[in-house]
Amino acid sequence: MHILKPSPFFKGQYITAYSLETAVTFDEKSRELVTGEGFTQQVRAKIINEELGYNKNYQPYKIFIIDKPLHAKYLGRQSEEKVAQLYSPKCSLKQCKDFLQEYPEYKMVLRKLEDSLTQFNRNYLLLKDFLDDASSRIRTISQNATKNCLDCTKQSLWVDPKFREVLSSTIENYAVGSVHEKVFSVISDQFQSEDEYILQKCIQLHGLKPEHLRVTPEFSCPVPSAVKKLANIDSLKTPMEKMYCLKFTLDKITEEVTHNVQEKWSPGVGTEEIPCFTSDDLIPLLVTVIVQAKCSHMCSNIFYMENFYWAEGTKDRDNLSYCLVTLKAALEYLKTTNFDDLKLKKNRNKDEINITEIIEATRDVSLTSSSDSGSADSKRVRLEKSSQSRYDQQFKSVSKILEETSKELATSQKQKKEVKSIFGDQFTVHQNIPDVVPREISPHQKQQRKEKMGDFLSSLQDNIFQSYGKQN
Repeated sequence: MHILKPSPFFKGQYITAYSLETAVTFDEKSRELVTGEGFTQQVRAKIINEELGYNKNYQPYKIFIIDKPLHAKYLGRQSEEKVAQLYSPKCSLKQCKDFLQEYPEYKMVLRKLEDSLTQFNRNYLLLKDFLDDASSRIRTISQNATKNCLDCTKQSLWVDPKFREVLSSTIENYAVGSVHEKVFSVISDQFQSEDEYILQKCIQLHGLKPEHLRVTPEFSCPVPSAVKKLANIDSLKTPMEKMYCLKFTLDKITEEVTHNVQEKWSPGVGTEEIPCFTSDDLIPLLVTVIVQAKCSHMCSNIFYMENFYWAEGTKDRDNLSYCLVTLKAALEYLKTTNFDDLKLKKNRNKDEINITEIIEATRDVSLTSSSDSGSADSKRVRLEKSSQSRYDQQFKSVSKILEETSKELATSQKQKKEVKSIFGDQFTVHQNIPDVVPREISPHQKQQRKEKMGDFLSSLQDNIFQSYGKQN
């Protein structure tokens, strides 16, 4: 069933040595063998590798290494799932440990590996200027463990190059992930200033959108799923885990942009008229994602991924390297670009009040002035407290902010003395306070003042404990 020879009837079709009625077609575009007549069901077997052999007469023939048998009776129900699980990258520390523990023959090797990593964590003195030496030591430990595991691997797996690559990268990730806390803490100390600079710039650029960076309008759209992915990078331990997190972030950006373009363009439009999404558009979009994610150790993560990830034969090595280069380009853009000319509109919550509402709300404000020796005149604002006013809750927030500002100003003046009030507030006592004797107001004067000022303001004059806003 798996010995094929060219069909005498159709080009690109093969018949099996089992029967002339069983046909297999070679799909050149997808590099697959597709079963046809004579088979109980259609099977598409992907060609993984191709080799050339010779018979005893030195006549050449091709050998296809395929990912599954061609006949259904040789297909296990979970064969595809097992193959995909076997060759999938083991990124997290738990995935690596579970994979290695599935093979009993590795038990003694893993025990020695654990001892070497424990000794590294306990005894190795890791310094900021000698991180390359630490990287070399950990790599040597993982390479020795990989060699010892391959020596006791079953022949059926040892001859599989893909399994050897998976085993090597798994042991590497397990070794680096086991010393992550010790290594990454030193890396963070070395790149502390760079990390803080990036984080501070992200905070300053809060509200940055793709249109601020002149992204093509068709590609300018929010990418919340990408922000969520990238924001998780600091919590990951292995370099491969961080690399795939970055890859998923860029994939999410591409998916969101593609979906946005498809929604804006009508189905009848030709593909040649749809704008092409390039790296020139990807980098500024990634900048906006970095700003929103606000990662605390972005520069440290880049150094960690560059210097503690050595799996050369990894399937997605080229893609992961491209993602890392793209991230570095976006960070360089973020660090070197002057954003002072941008007018970033900060999103405000529903309960926040803007300046226009404050101006409208303060039409019924009473301003009085008072003077103390050694201090400037200040304004005292008293606002009407009304449960029916829509500004009631907003005034409370504004008043609280003003009170906190007043306290900070009071503590900065050394010549003034702070006194704790029995009402819980702090106020300032000046040394030379002139004696002011309150003047008695006659009932007739009270009536005149009430007519001029209104019931509300006149009641505030009488009640010394009722005050609103900031007072100096």
